[in-house]
Amino acid sequence: MNLLSPEQFSKFTAESKHPLPAHSTRTSFKHKYVYCNGGIADYKSGTTIDITATTSVSGTAHTKAAQIIARMVKYMPSAICNSVAGQVKIGVFTKSEGMMIYPYNHYVADRAECRGICSGACKNTCTPDGRKYGTLAGSGGRTTTILDDNILCNAADPYLHTFNVLVHEFTHSVHTYGVDAAMKTRITNSYNAARAHRTWEMSSYSMSSEGEYLAQGASAYFNTNRGISHGNYMNECSNSVLCANEAAMRYHLWAKDKELYSIFLYIYPVISENPAASMSVYDDADKKAHIFSIKQ
Repeated sequence: MNLLSPEQFSKFTAESKHPLPAHSTRTSFKHKYVYCNGGIADYKSGTTIDITATTSVSGTAHTKAAQIIARMVKYMPSAICNSVAGQVKIGVFTKSEGMMIYPYNHYVADRAECRGICSGACKNTCTPDGRKYGTLAGSGGRTTTILDDNILCNAADPYLHTFNVLVHEFTHSVHTYGVDAAMKTRITNSYNAARAHRTWEMSSYSMSSEGEYLAQGASAYFNTNRGISHGNYMNECSNSVLCANEAAMRYHLWAKDKELYSIFLYIYPVISENPAASMSVYDDADKKAHIFSIKQ
């Protein structure tokens, strides 16, 4: 689920009467830096994507977040990656902290007077489908946040090892801050065509907006949605049956929606244009969707 647009954030930031909570101003952060060639460093030199984590986040979770982003951008067109690097950072948080630990997200934090309310002055605290932003396992935006439990695929992962939230949310950020106007138009046209031709189940999350069309599509393209559909009919090779493996998933995406597949092939290039080519998008050792290896 994407966060508010930059324009909406600017409005809420300018008009907010709610100061930053004390814990947000006291929190310490640690950093790793991802280069557009897929390199990872503990220091910043040149154009990089800042992978931030609170000091409560384990080193393992911090490293895995960096690895996921590194593998997503390694062969990305430099113009897209550089644009993302100049505007977006990743923020890893723990469940006890919540995504509001990052000051950028404070302006959609729930408030006492907004408990259970998503209308009126409380509208900014909820996603368009009625979830409180503070309950999410991740979010897109200038600070793309991710819950450490989901990265680790541990027993506390709210998606039970079946969905890589960072792949989904980072794609929202690439859509907003990475691709140029021509590509945005191409994505819009592809989404409109998919709706017009009912390419995907119209009740699915992927058809709810062009942003979710792209982000859910990325989850399918990278095959990081395992075992449960999560409303993403793109990863069902037949009625209610998930695609058996990544090669089948990518072939299915290519066969059903060639324009969307072509868009992903441009943004996230792979070794082969053959839609059946393997991308090893999750860890085969434990069949979890937490980490993947693209053209290593």
